[in-house]
Amino acid sequence: MSYAGGGQQYPGGPTGYSAGGQQPGSAGGYPPSASMGGYQPPGPHGYPAPAGGWYGPPPVRPNRTPWIVGGLVLIAVAVLLATVVLTSRGGDDADAATPGNYSVAGIGNSCDIIDLTRIERWSAQSATPENTEFEGSSFSGPSLSCRVRNQTGGNAAELKVSAALHRPDQEPSFLSNKRFATIGATVGSLPGYGEQTFAAEVTTGYVPNGGKGDTFRYTAGVLDSNLTVYVELLVEYESELSEAEIKTVVLAYVDEVKQALRK
Repeated sequence: MSYAGGGQQYPGGPTGYSAGGQQPGSAGGYPPSASMGGYQPPGPHGYPAPAGGWYGPPPVRPNRTPWIVGGLVLIAVAVLLATVVLTSRGGDDADAATPGNYSVAGIGNSCDIIDLTRIERWSAQSATPENTEFEGSSFSGPSLSCRVRNQTGGNAAELKVSAALHRPDQEPSFLSNKRFATIGATVGSLPGYGEQTFAAEVTTGYVPNGGKGDTFRYTAGVLDSNLTVYVELLVEYESELSEAEIKTVVLAYVDEVKQALRK
C-alpha cells in the first residue's frame, strides 16, 4: 500500500517501531545483553563470538602472599644465624682475639677465683654472690664479674670485682673505669701492679650508728698486658674503720685475679 504522497508504507510506522513503541527482537524493547547470555555481535568476517565474548574473562591476579611470608622468614633466620656466629666466635677464639699474658679459658664461675671470706671481717655473708661470664664477641673481648653485699645490722661490706680482656683494636675498659671511679675521689696510683694503675678512695656522707661509725670506699684499677682488673670495696661499719686494712684487702683481690688468669 502506498500513501498519497507516493511514499512506501513501513510496517509499524515510518520509524520502524511497532505500535507499542518497542524495538523488535526483545520483550522489553532492547536487544538481549551479552552478559545475560543472549545476543553476541558477530566477530570479524562474520564468525560467531566464542563463549565468554571476544575479549574473554578478566585475568586472575596471582597470590603473592606465600612468597612474601617466606621471604620474611628467610631474612629472620639469616639474622639469627649471623648473631649466633658472631657470639660463638668470641668464645671459641678468645685467646687468639685477645693476645697477651692473660686468659679466661676454663673459668666457669667468676666468684670461684677469689676468696670472698676476706670481707666477712666487717659483715658475715648474708647474700648469694652474683657472677657473670661473657665469652666475648667480634667487637669486644671476654670478661668476668663477681659481686656480693654482706650486711648484718648496721655493718655492711659490698664487693665488686671484674676482669676484662681487650682486643688489639679495642679500648681497654681500664680507661672508662678510671674516668668514673675517680669522680669526687682522692686519686693515686699502684706502683708495681701493672703498666697503668689507679687508686681512688672516698669517704661517703653516710655515717652508721648515729655518727659513731664510719664508711669508706676504696677502688683499684690495673691495666697489665691484655687484662684490666677492677676491684671496689665499700664498707659501712658501726665503729671506726681501718682504711689501711680495707686497702690491703682490695689489693689482695687484684693479685688474686691476676694470678688466676695468668697463662
